[in-house]
Amino acid sequence: MKLRTEIEPDIHKAETIFPSVLKSITDYTVFVAKNGDEGNIEYQKVVTYLSELTGKNIEEHDYMIWEYWEGDGEHRESFKIALSEPNVVSDITLPELTEIIKRIVLIEIPEYLKLDFITRNGFEWELCAYYHQFLKLNFKKYSYGIFNRQKNKDGEWYEPTIEEIVAALWNKK
Repeated sequence: MKLRTEIEPDIHKAETIFPSVLKSITDYTVFVAKNGDEGNIEYQKVVTYLSELTGKNIEEHDYMIWEYWEGDGEHRESFKIALSEPNVVSDITLPELTEIIKRIVLIEIPEYLKLDFITRNGFEWELCAYYHQFLKLNFKKYSYGIFNRQKNKDGEWYEPTIEEIVAALWNKK
């Protein structure tokens, strides 16, 4: 199912600005290795540049600009920075919610989003993280925990189905 543009991540913009984001954070690493950055002056320049490039307030996020190697590496961190932030969408339909949950649970990205850029770099997980952010923004009672194993009334563990996750969110909308 194709989702509305205001629900989907803007992966075309992310692909376009990704090289600039990657260059910016790797250049910063080289700069710090050679010169240090005791006053964080160069870091602030990078944050300002990335904020202007992406339209995000980079300081409000926990991106690993100067220690990306301790996180997911420079490519994944650059993609996270380049990827658009989700929108508030007031009229989400049940089929749209079901499609989003399906994509997260199955790590299933539809063909129209399977750009070579995404699949070649293995950015499917980052797209799933985007959808989690979307749900958190649009469903007041969203919790990452609803995707985790649960105990039934008999105390037995089970994996919630897509339908159960959808119902939990839809009923809490």
